[in-house]
Amino acid sequence: MNATTRSYHTEILLIGAGAAGLFAARALAQAGRQVLLVEARDRVGGRVHTLTPPGFVHPLEAGAEFLHGAAPLSRALLAETGTAHQDTTGQTYVVQSGEVLADNTFFALLPQLLAKIQTLTHDLPLAAFLAQEFAGPENAALRATATQFAEGYDAADPQRASTQALGAE
Repeated sequence: MNATTRSYHTEILLIGAGAAGLFAARALAQAGRQVLLVEARDRVGGRVHTLTPPGFVHPLEAGAEFLHGAAPLSRALLAETGTAHQDTTGQTYVVQSGEVLADNTFFALLPQLLAKIQTLTHDLPLAAFLAQEFAGPENAALRATATQFAEGYDAADPQRASTQALGAE
């Protein structure tokens, strides 16, 4: 087996060309830094991955498929790059015990959750925030769904993730 050795010289090495890596590389390059961004996959985008399987009329999103809430940073980046987006409305659904049900839990409670985040005078991890502000069995569904949402859509560890940062996006 013949191995090829490559040598690169850079000021900053970033590993991972997902959304965070791409954003960091862009910010550093704009600040005049020399950046090398490496990615293990044969594509960039991380969790953002659009598939166009044969027989499908529309592309499928296998990762990050929507912006939730106002998402000011994401919308600013879309505008800056001239990337189109489409606002949508409608019902969301969940599958529980093999049955498809209307999901009225999280999105119905989201305004209450975001309003409480806005009142924080100091930041704390999401898990601590939920335990402190939404204790009790009556809020069990909200805590569980908010945790799953942070883990799934933000790939965040609720024990460490900033409540204020999650609320801002």
